[in-house]
Amino acid sequence: MTEHAGGGVKYEWSEGMAHPITDPFNTLQKPYPIQSDCYSMDDMSMALGRVVNWITNDGNFHKRGVYNRAMTLGFVLQSPNLELNSQAELGRKLNLSRSQTNELVRSFTDSFGVNDPSQRVHK
Repeated sequence: MTEHAGGGVKYEWSEGMAHPITDPFNTLQKPYPIQSDCYSMDDMSMALGRVVNWITNDGNFHKRGVYNRAMTLGFVLQSPNLELNSQAELGRKLNLSRSQTNELVRSFTDSFGVNDPSQRVHK
């Protein structure tokens, strides 16, 4: 890559391709530091693929099942917009029995190893 006198754009490399690290909407207060504890683009792509596969039940999905798994994902990640404070509330919202609700939550937490809030953000 040829750079001009003012410097060049910072890149992160993934699968042999350079992806610019940009902030087109100027949302970052300071330049984005590339840190060793950050996830790479490959890691994020693989994680997103695993979540999508879980939500769609590995392609064996029905509309209601996708909805139930998506709501469970939001509940486990503690989305404040869902206004759900317990698995019982999740079950009532999804019109599922306690055992069905428990199985959905257990399926997600077992699949992704999410047991407590401290594991949800950091490596």
